[in-house]
Amino acid sequence: MKKHFKRITAGLLAAAMIVPMNSVMAGPITASAYELLGETEFESKILPWATAESGNAKQEADINEGAAHITVIKPYGEEHGQWELQFRHGGLTFSKGHEYKISFRVKAKREGMALCSYIGSIDGNRRIFELDGKTNDMHIGYSYGGSWGKPVSLTNEYQEFSGIFKAPEDIEEEVYWIFSYADDASGFGGNAEEGDELWFDDMTIEDMSETSEIPPDHDLGIIGRSSSGLENNYISVNQLGYYTGLSKKAVLSDDKGAFSKDAKPITLSGSYEFEIVNVKGNNVEFTGTTGEAAADPDSGDTVCKIDFTDFNHIGEYYIRIKDTEWRSFPFRIGYDIYSDTENDMLTNALNYFYQSRSGLDIESKYITSGDSRELAHRFNRDEAVGFVRDKWSSEYPTTTEKVENFTATRIDTGGGWFTGSDFDKYMTEGGRAVWILQNMYERSLKTKNCGDKFADGSGIVSVPESGNDIPDILDECRYELDFMSKMKVQSDAKEWGDFAGLYYNDAHGVGFSARPKDYEHEYHSCYIIDPPTFAATLNFAACAAQGARLWADYDAEYANELLTAAKDAFKAYYRFRYDASEDEAQNPESFYQPEYKSETRAVAADYDVSDEVYWAASELYITEKQMGGEDAEFYLMNMMQHKNAFSFNSGESDTAGSMSLILNKELLPEDQAGKLEGSLGELTGNIFTFQRETGYNLPELSDYGYGSNADIINDLMLLAYSVDQSFDIHRLNGIADGMDYLFGNNPMSYSFVTGYGSYHVKNPSSRYWSNDTEEDLPLAPDGLLVSGPDAAIEDKYMRGLGFGEDTVPQRCYADSASAWSVNTVSASINAGFAWIVSYMQDTAGFLPKAPDFAGDVNTDGTFDLSDVVLVQKWLLGVPGTELDCWDAADFCRDNKLDVMDLCLMKKALLEKEENS
Repeated sequence: MKKHFKRITAGLLAAAMIVPMNSVMAGPITASAYELLGETEFESKILPWATAESGNAKQEADINEGAAHITVIKPYGEEHGQWELQFRHGGLTFSKGHEYKISFRVKAKREGMALCSYIGSIDGNRRIFELDGKTNDMHIGYSYGGSWGKPVSLTNEYQEFSGIFKAPEDIEEEVYWIFSYADDASGFGGNAEEGDELWFDDMTIEDMSETSEIPPDHDLGIIGRSSSGLENNYISVNQLGYYTGLSKKAVLSDDKGAFSKDAKPITLSGSYEFEIVNVKGNNVEFTGTTGEAAADPDSGDTVCKIDFTDFNHIGEYYIRIKDTEWRSFPFRIGYDIYSDTENDMLTNALNYFYQSRSGLDIESKYITSGDSRELAHRFNRDEAVGFVRDKWSSEYPTTTEKVENFTATRIDTGGGWFTGSDFDKYMTEGGRAVWILQNMYERSLKTKNCGDKFADGSGIVSVPESGNDIPDILDECRYELDFMSKMKVQSDAKEWGDFAGLYYNDAHGVGFSARPKDYEHEYHSCYIIDPPTFAATLNFAACAAQGARLWADYDAEYANELLTAAKDAFKAYYRFRYDASEDEAQNPESFYQPEYKSETRAVAADYDVSDEVYWAASELYITEKQMGGEDAEFYLMNMMQHKNAFSFNSGESDTAGSMSLILNKELLPEDQAGKLEGSLGELTGNIFTFQRETGYNLPELSDYGYGSNADIINDLMLLAYSVDQSFDIHRLNGIADGMDYLFGNNPMSYSFVTGYGSYHVKNPSSRYWSNDTEEDLPLAPDGLLVSGPDAAIEDKYMRGLGFGEDTVPQRCYADSASAWSVNTVSASINAGFAWIVSYMQDTAGFLPKAPDFAGDVNTDGTFDLSDVVLVQKWLLGVPGTELDCWDAADFCRDNKLDVMDLCLMKKALLEKEENS
């Protein structure tokens, strides 16, 4: 896998996988009998059945022998109770007077394994129907006058258990069918042992009434053309639109690679005539011929590429294939595709960071999209408490361990951003995000088209600090930088005091709850601080050094503090550095981040930090040069020792250093600046060449692992830097093509950004923006880019849906808050997304306007006197006057209309008539 500047650390869902129950498809209908369960035979998937664990109890689930197969890894958790391992199905309701037939088959690897089960509320306070080991059947629960259930004793042959339940009342609140088997210290529940296995099959809750009402289907997040809401959706487009003057590409697909069983594939061969149809009048305004049908292994489709770059008429359109019903979603052609002033994408993308702040009440007045009242919340007052670990551990500690084993050193972990889907705060992930945002700002200072877009109070960044005469983007970055500085090991730390100056790797939250509006906790929440690492130390050094030069003009004292801290961190690395050994992964006191992956957390190993050394040295060199320091040559010497010095290699941390260097290449010796330029040109040339060969016009991806969308953003940033060095319309087109993929020109015809596109992400993997798992939690705001397809199938939700190694890479995706491996929103991914959106606003938005259609404000296909009259009436304020495309009259290119535009518009019309 190509790494996202070496590593993306996913802050993941730390609770059990939760099956989405609130999002539904069609409304209820009636039938003579109906199965309530969403899965009964486990032929290809387990969901909406799901496993759940608590208190460090662990299990795995897969499909084996045509059944749902459970393997017990750790048989008990913190409380040593029977409910710590569960297999369950939610979303069940019952109608008064209806009879329900309930049955299932189960077997175990070990004779005598105990199994408990009931249907009722998830907390167990309401029990409608229960499994009883005394009678070996299912009977009425104690909530309706029945007896308490007892465990049944399993054998290694299937046993069937069943019963009939007549609902005494309407039971409309959601209930679950729950099986439990964890080792119960009380002796009244399960007796699971390590290595136990269970098989469940032929599960049923059948409503036997003659006129039963079929409840709506659960939306499990499976994405595809067939569920897009658009009939005959076989043409993928950028659902936001395309810039005049830039590449415009779409893809006709047969959809044979679709994961959904509801897909309706077609057959493609040869080429086809396509039509660009104006949405307003449904008239055809452009025609062309697709490319020849060709196989695309990454999507599993046969595709025909559609290129309509020559069509530049501003307006709203859709594409269809002539003499067929095959069509696309609507899209715009214009000059402001990513610059909608009513819902600015850059502002919303950057608002992710304010809404992800820890240790701060999030106020609705600073929230820029979505339901601001629902998104606002208070912070958990325990967030500032951090307990330092004395060694690496692959498990979250129990409450007892938190209190007894991690009380020697406590540090203040208040502030900073939650860097992933959970309440965790990783130094490398946060540092990567800070660097991207600061780099975006630093580039804006050197680019004439940017102006003062990030200035204090400009409105691009919505933060409480606005009005303090500091650029708002720097205020946001400082919020994270100040947290990162708190992670420094102090000399009085009992566990790590001998290594003072290094920085702790992360603060991961234990027991936090995402309750609406207040983050109130119920499970002794706190932060556990992992040991210091070289990667965390060097990340801080790089970001602090970069920040120092950006703050120098606004707060010299703070700038000097950052630079001093960066230098000290760099020195600390050299003071304690050692080469990782072959058995470093087994070293519980390693300063190299060990690899760790579970169903709730993923951290990649980092046993080579030479690229971080180069990155930190690069930032320190630039800042020393700019701030008149005396150590620039020392950092230059460190840079030159790196094997990839003054070059680009697409995905590692050293590329961050090279990006900063080429942005400030005037500070380098001429030969090194030249080497940087040559390396960037070669790399981006390869990216562009590869892009033209892929079915959906993607930049190069070595594979589709975790963070595939982040890899795309990385490549687009490199293409952007290449365009900055020497304007190249082809590379700029490559950036546009990459953005097209993210906004719908992909095999699922799906926008990976919340709030943007006709068919887009709604349920990103987040503990707070998780309305699909808990209706009291808010819907996600706009402008969040999710991590994207992951062919490794790393989380159990995806495996539960039936995704596997044979699924084609670009189809390995589901839109669910529980699908962390494909739907995570993280700090670095959203920072990269904001960077490239800002770039497109600054660069593509200032391309020369297409001369044939500039001035066509009524979008009738012609620039004539009627357009001039319309603009004149609009400027005079004539009631009822509307401009279909106001920016076609913006001849001054200043994003506003006034008399000067009208004068230039009249002049252009006269010139046009004289030349005709």
